Amino acid sequence: MLGILDVRTAALSIDDRTKAALCLSAGLTCAALLLQSWSCPMYASRCYAIDSSDRARSKAWKIVGKKSVGDISEIQTCVHEMRDAYGSGCNLPLENRIASLSSLLRMITENENHILDAVWKDLRRPVGETLYYDILLVQSELRKLIKNLRLWTAPQRIAKHSLLTFPSSQWIENEPYGTVLVVGPFNYPFFIDDFHCRRCSCRW
Repeated sequence: MLGILDVRTAALSIDDRTKAALCLSAGLTCAALLLQSWSCPMYASRCYAIDSSDRARSKAWKIVGKKSVGDISEIQTCVHEMRDAYGSGCNLPLENRIASLSSLLRMITENENHILDAVWKDLRRPVGETLYYDILLVQSELRKLIKNLRLWTAPQRIAKHSLLTFPSSQWIENEPYGTVLVVGPFNYPFFIDDFHCRRCSCRW
């Protein structure tokens, strides 16, 4: 009888050790996954290397950031400078994109009367319609973009943690397209064109 009890006790102690080992390994795995999610590079702030030589390139530009295209002969120069600007990485940081959108919003707000007059002279469109489609709607969309840009451009995880690929992480980062040509209709010069310009600058 005592021998049977001893065997049962030994069996119970082995089962307890197995359960404890399993619980310990599961706990360590969860802790490792938690630490990996905290230290994951996906959540690190994105830093773009823009050195002084890249900043000095903008001083040689004749059109971009300085004036509008005067005639058709300056289009090639403008395109070259825009590509050079994108190559310098000046529009990659999120703060610069928000500043560009804020400048666009300020430009439309400050030139509201000029826009209304120009559309009336060109298209004879009622001022109320122009005010709604080309001014108020565009301003509302720009404010929405400025407010939500950080959320929309945040890295997106494309796979959950897996023990097979531990400790790797996969995610998608949204960045601007680059230099694009926007061709818009004449009847809504700001509403349609500005929509595509905003999508290109945000890239979500």
